Amino acid sequence: TSEFPLLFSFHGGSGYADNFIYTNDMRPIADTANFIAIYPQGAIDPDGGTTSWIHKAPTDHDDIFFIEAIINSLNENYLIDQSRIYACGYSNGGMMSYFLGKSISNKIAAIGSVSGTMLEGNPDPANPVPMINIHGTSDLVVPYLGNSDYPAISTVLTYWANHNGANSTPVTTSLTSGVTSVEKSVYSDSSGTGWVEHYKVNAGGHDWFNLDLSGSDTNQLIWNFFSKYDINGLVE
Repeated sequence: TSEFPLLFSFHGGSGYADNFIYTNDMRPIADTANFIAIYPQGAIDPDGGTTSWIHKAPTDHDDIFFIEAIINSLNENYLIDQSRIYACGYSNGGMMSYFLGKSISNKIAAIGSVSGTMLEGNPDPANPVPMINIHGTSDLVVPYLGNSDYPAISTVLTYWANHNGANSTPVTTSLTSGVTSVEKSVYSDSSGTGWVEHYKVNAGGHDWFNLDLSGSDTNQLIWNFFSKYDINGLVE
């Protein structure tokens, strides 16, 4: 009798959904906040022989089709709130979340990335897409400052702030998680809506971080952000 939001969680490269569900365990939050947590399994990439997302030719894996098929299948069996479908992921799974947000922004209400980044060549989204990003400054796999393969995180943040109509200069707050220093940056529009939220984990590596920011871990931070938005923007 009620429509429920969907939250996709994408594992990293070489990962498996049945392991990632314990790393990024959204189930306790889903039970209380009333959304459906989805953990898709990435296909084997013939080039590397490992699981991954965003496969390139000549493979016949179409990850966008795969996710849309999951949405359609669930919609046949449950009441799905089509205005509140979210995507987050770790590392290569974060790249997949960006890819979804850019490719089907008419279906994805908000995206999140932990230790991931945006790839070159992704299509520009047709609609605004709120985004939360959590990244460590000592990440040696997806460097915070970028490299020849990946853009700097600041470039990614600026891209989404500009696309969403937010100020490119954020409001920054210094936080602590235990002994870890964390800088929170919020990119807002002229009405104060924070379209992009970034957590810079100082000295953080390539991890799904075990944060505790005023009682909120990484999973809760992501849901707290997602829950403010639907496909039309800020929930009234």
